[in-house]
Formats: sequence, C-alpha cells, structure tokens
Amino acid sequence: MKNIKVLILICLICSLLCLNGCFFPSLEELLTPQTYVTTDIDEYDVYEGNYDNETVQEMINSFFPKKIGDDFENVDYSYKAKKFDAYGFEAYLEFTIEDPEEYAEFVNEYTEGIKGTNFPYDDAYTEYIIEDCFELTYSDDEIISGLVNGEEGWEDTFAIEYADVRKIICCPDEQRLIFVAIGVFDGGGTDAEFLCTYFNRFDINPREYAHGRGW
Repeated sequence: MKNIKVLILICLICSLLCLNGCFFPSLEELLTPQTYVTTDIDEYDVYEGNYDNETVQEMINSFFPKKIGDDFENVDYSYKAKKFDAYGFEAYLEFTIEDPEEYAEFVNEYTEGIKGTNFPYDDAYTEYIIEDCFELTYSDDEIISGLVNGEEGWEDTFAIEYADVRKIICCPDEQRLIFVAIGVFDGGGTDAEFLCTYFNRFDINPREYAHGRGW
C-alpha cells in the first residue's frame, strides 16, 4: 500500500510538471528562472519575459507614453522581468522636457484626473498615484527580526508577494518626469533587489515602502 501511495504521488508531480498551464514553470525554470533586462530605448514598448506578458503590457501602456517623444531629453529607461511568478516586472522611464509650456501641457495631459501629492522621498517632486500596492512575502515584524538576525530556514527578506505600483513623479523646477510601474502577481519568486531601479533612484528601503504603502 505504501508503494502505491508513493507511485501515485510521483505520477501527480510528473503530471503537474507536464501541464501546459499559463503560469506553471518547468522544473528547469524553477531552478534557474530567466531574467530579461534592457535599458535600450530602441526596445521601448517591448514588454516580455513574463508568463503573462499581456497583463504587463496593459498595465504599463495604461499610463506610460506610447513612444519616446522627440522633445524628451536626458532619457533614462529601464525594463526588467523575471520569468517565475505569473508576472514580475519593473518599467522605469525618466526624462526632461526643455520647453516650459510643452512640459506643463505634457504633465496636464498625463495626470488629468489624478490628484498630485507631495512625494515623501524628495520634496522637489510631486507624485501622481494611479495604484500603489506593494507587499513583501515576509511582512511580520517578528519574522523579519529573525531574518535579519540570520535565523536558519529563512531567506530573501525582499521577496515580493504582490505589487501594483503605477505612478508619475514630476519635478517642476527641473521640468523632469518619471514614470514607474512595478507589478508582481502570484508572487514570492521575484524580489525587490532585482526590481530595484525606482528604489535605488530615491534611496528607498523596500521594507519601509511595503509598510508605508502596502494593502
């Protein structure tokens, strides 16, 4: 009887591994998840590297510029994805517009209907939040204390459980705009040490961000 149970368990595992489900990674991918990283503006609007690329494209295209405009200067672009969760990605676009009137018109167009608030990480900026949900896998303070102290059996304090961060950040004095999108669904395999462009830009601690902006 014991051997039969073991055989049934092995068959179930093999069946799961052979399924062509949308978000179920292969054993090889579980061991070595693929990553996609680009900073090439010629690859702007190419959002891949996820099991669910369609949702990623919809999230980013819902508020990012459709293309890199001729009047965009000092462009800094980054897109990252890890093929492990249903999707785990970050899109980041930063640029300036030299003409004051064009800058004001652009900001008004892209932030229409969104209330601007003070950006807590730099007083020179105003942020326009579309969504700002960010939850790490390990959120309990007691657990985190153990993680920080190196308790055996715990890893990666920055693993992202869920994220839907979509915002536009503006600096009127520099006529600078920043578009940020971070998304993780069915998470735990993508971490904020990989999806880190936005956090590094403003020296943000992901754990503090999760506590201040989580569900």
